[in-house]
Amino acid sequence: MAGLVPAIHVFSVAVLKTWMPDTTPGMAAAEARRTRNMMNVAERKQTNAPTEAQRWLASFESALQTNDVYAAAELFHADGLWRDVLAFTWTIQTMSGRAAIAATLRETLARTAPRNFHIPTKRTPPRWVTRAGTEAIEALFAFETAFGRGAGVVRLTPDSSGLRAWTIVTTLEELRGHEEAFRVRPEPDSTRDFGAENWSDRLSKARAYDDRDPTVIVVGGGQAGLSIAARLHQHGIDALIVDRHQRIGDNWRTRYHSLTLHNEVHVNHLPYLPFPPTFPVYIPKDKLANWFESYVEAMELKFWTGTELVAGRYDEKSKEWRVTLGRTDGSERVMRPRHLSSRPASAAFPIRPSCPGSIPSPAPKCIQATSKTRSHGKVARRLCSAAAPAAMTSRRSCWRTAPTSP
Repeated sequence: MAGLVPAIHVFSVAVLKTWMPDTTPGMAAAEARRTRNMMNVAERKQTNAPTEAQRWLASFESALQTNDVYAAAELFHADGLWRDVLAFTWTIQTMSGRAAIAATLRETLARTAPRNFHIPTKRTPPRWVTRAGTEAIEALFAFETAFGRGAGVVRLTPDSSGLRAWTIVTTLEELRGHEEAFRVRPEPDSTRDFGAENWSDRLSKARAYDDRDPTVIVVGGGQAGLSIAARLHQHGIDALIVDRHQRIGDNWRTRYHSLTLHNEVHVNHLPYLPFPPTFPVYIPKDKLANWFESYVEAMELKFWTGTELVAGRYDEKSKEWRVTLGRTDGSERVMRPRHLSSRPASAAFPIRPSCPGSIPSPAPKCIQATSKTRSHGKVARRLCSAAAPAAMTSRRSCWRTAPTSP
């Protein structure tokens, strides 16, 4: 009997088709309309997002091209925000409200000449997102100015008359005529003299600085120091990183045992070489330290470990610095760079406050951690794991770390 089931099913379908012929004109079209109507609201919003974003950008560019700063400002909500990073203002500045936006555009449009606002095809397309509890179309865009190439992000939210800009950020990405070196690959080295210097020899010689001083000295070899040195290197500017630690990455490697980055991996990338997709969301300190070493080698950066900035002063007459560097072997080197960039970590030096009731004993019976940040929580947990009772205090309500028994 089981073998007859497929045959019975086919027969039933045939009978139904005979009893219910397609006699209604336009039935196929009606079915297509029903299918379209079944598309949920979210899908329709995502489908329309690129069109809406491009329409807003076109209106914005049109207003800028005609120097109509009031029309441009009207494309923002009354309390809209514009954050500019060098692209229009040559500084980092935030404009709040239509009046401030119009005033800044009036001052900057003539010299900036912004144009060619478009959505890059290789970037994430405009989409509906939720930011700070607000639904908005988020669009990444690119543009040009009289000085170079720019990029931005705009978030559009609806009001009674359509979509207006809630927030926008504009950033100058690159100066025209000063493009980064990696965009134009050099001619291959065709040297066939096997007795000549090879790539490794030339890099070691450049890092030694036996016959010259760098144009820029970068003090501190953490994320900021490596990033600025990598950017300068790609612009053909000779930069030397100096760091007092004995090994690249020790500024993380020597911190407490359980430390991981508090920010997610997506916001900690270094220029040109993003972290591999295999990296965890919160990178362990030692993994990051090892990556720093690899980064310096891959980017061919010049880095002196075990080196401290002992003294430095700027000579107004020669327009250069006189910098004294101290090495761990006791030697000193005086250099005269044109620029000095200080990038020490914000938590590079421990702070030991003296508070009423504090115990200066090396082995106190109770340790108090003030504040309620993630770092303090980790410190308290670490102390508890070592059988040291710890308490956390804060001016506001927060979670607690339970003390262990002494």
